[in-house]
Amino acid sequence: METLIATSEKEAVQHATRLGYPVVLKLYSETITHKTDVGGVQLNLRNATSVRRAWRLIQTSVEQKAGKEHFLGVTVQPMVKLEGYELIIGSSIDPQFGPVLLFGAGGQLVEVSRTAHSDCRRSMPPWPGA
Repeated sequence: METLIATSEKEAVQHATRLGYPVVLKLYSETITHKTDVGGVQLNLRNATSVRRAWRLIQTSVEQKAGKEHFLGVTVQPMVKLEGYELIIGSSIDPQFGPVLLFGAGGQLVEVSRTAHSDCRRSMPPWPGA
C-alpha cells in the first residue's frame, strides 16, 4: 500500500490528490504507536476540504493528549474497503503456563477487548482436535 508522509497541511492535500480520493490520514510520530488513542486516525476522506479538516483534528488532538513534540505530520494512504474481518493473533511464553496463544477481533476492537475480553480467547496447547 502506497504511504506518503506529509509534514504540512498543504502537502497532505497534494498527496491525497495524487493518490485519489477517498484517503486515510494517520498520525506520523516516532513516539506514539497506538494512533487511535490520541485521535490520530481519520478515515474515508473524500475531498481536499476533509483532508484539511482531518489534518487540523489530528494535530490538535495529539498536541492536547500527548504534546506538540509528538506530532511530526501525517501519513496519507488510499482508503481500502475490504470485505471480511479484522483479527488479532498473538503468542507469548508465560513463565508459569508456557506457550499461550491469543485470537480475537482485531482493528479498533482490540482496545475495547483489553477491558471487556468478550471477543478474545487465550489458550494453551495442545488444542482439542489439532
